[in-house]
Amino acid sequence: MMRFSFVAMFALVLAACSPPAATNTATSAPAVETSPVQPQPQSVTVYERYAQLESDPAFQAKLALSAERIRDMDWLVGTWRTTIQVGEAAADPAANTTFRRQGDALIVSSDLTTVLGYDAFAGRWFSAGFEPPAAPMTQAFSTADWDGATLVMESDARIFGERFVLRQTLHKISDAEFEIVNEQQTAPGRYVVVDRYRYTRR
Repeated sequence: MMRFSFVAMFALVLAACSPPAATNTATSAPAVETSPVQPQPQSVTVYERYAQLESDPAFQAKLALSAERIRDMDWLVGTWRTTIQVGEAAADPAANTTFRRQGDALIVSSDLTTVLGYDAFAGRWFSAGFEPPAAPMTQAFSTADWDGATLVMESDARIFGERFVLRQTLHKISDAEFEIVNEQQTAPGRYVVVDRYRYTRR
């Protein structure tokens, strides 16, 4: 990810600026290569792990929290007139968009380009979308909690088989109107607006 690139570059700069360490060529041992520690997979099945955790009140509270938090977004449910503005062009009408509740903890669009939920274990919102063949599946995660008006999601996406770093901001204007602004990172720290979707309730 981009953060790793910054860290790696910073480490290289530090190494270049640091004076060489004094070594005794007669006694110095060869450097030992180390590999990053990888998290180990669970040794028990999902069902066995659930049995271990199910009596924990904190675990049960997190299971319930996802369904509680998705109610914060229930205002999305319904059918919306939709317009799209690409770049600086004029906004054009698009097909109506319908959102519905799916199960206890998800809100989804009828075309599955948006699947929205709250991950109580990670403490963040997530969004997934399915638009094959160009973008078979994209995932985005919130950078901060929903505050009643704004939700910002970031995504390291594969589109056309290539990497795109995206940011999506949902602005709630009222219970009958909201906007989604999609941005793309084109250079470190630089985002440009790709398109804007405007929704008004039918």
